[in-house]
Amino acid sequence: MDISNTQTIINNSDRLCIEIGGPTPQGYIFLKELGLTLPKNIIVTNISNPIILKPFSDNPTKHRVDAVLDITKMSYKKGEVDMVITSSLPHKLHDVLFEKSSRVLRSGGLLIIENEQPSDYQHAVATGFRPLLSSKISKKLSSQIYQH
Repeated sequence: MDISNTQTIINNSDRLCIEIGGPTPQGYIFLKELGLTLPKNIIVTNISNPIILKPFSDNPTKHRVDAVLDITKMSYKKGEVDMVITSSLPHKLHDVLFEKSSRVLRSGGLLIIENEQPSDYQHAVATGFRPLLSSKISKKLSSQIYQH
């Protein structure tokens, strides 16, 4: 799949789009490098108390985390979510991320991971995801967009 098709999927998101773990202060480098923009209906969450920050430099009106999310429960209905994105989720929670995202994402939904770990690919495939776009952003870390 090319970048324009990925952006079309993002633009056509009419269900929930969830950011998990809190964005990095500089935003999503991977998405910016690819020229992709986030959907307008994204819910920004953190896995601890809400913190004040500027999550998306391209969206100056959004200055705080919307909610605290317990990723081990992720209480959304099956297929209720169009997109899950994470960049600051502790790596030890990535297994849970794949398991829970697989349940809540609709068929064709996107899982976007910045700072992917080497073991993430195997977990993604084992839980029903297929890779769409990837990028190496440092010597050790890469990022990936998966489709459910």
